[in-house]
Amino acid sequence: MKKIFTLFILFITTILGAQELSWKNAIDGNFTIDSITLNDPNGEGNHINVSGLAGEWHVNMTFRFTNKLNTSDQGEYTANAWAEKGSELLRTTVRGVWKKEGDHYSMKHFENTTGGDQLLTTGTMDLQNKTYACKVRFLN
Repeated sequence: MKKIFTLFILFITTILGAQELSWKNAIDGNFTIDSITLNDPNGEGNHINVSGLAGEWHVNMTFRFTNKLNTSDQGEYTANAWAEKGSELLRTTVRGVWKKEGDHYSMKHFENTTGGDQLLTTGTMDLQNKTYACKVRFLN
């Protein structure tokens, strides 16, 4: 009986603690990997530069990959992006996590923008084909 009660409390706690993210709209991003710098001399991990389109935005982005916990096939990254649409300019800072999944890397991150938006982005980076494809969600 104690086990059933404990499981019930755990289940209710999980439901009550869950949060749902919602977003105003989403756009697809399709990028080409322009360059890769391995073992940055400043100790900031590996850098990957990408460029391409996210919706109507022309984007240039630099990822800095690290693995501070020395975990197997996963880690964290930071990034900065510069995006232009006509005369509009948008800059973002990024914090995310990556995980090796077969022949590609699964990536998930949050972005803070100079335009006041906060973004949730999920994507796949394929180093062999030099592509990064993602979905960018503009959070409420």
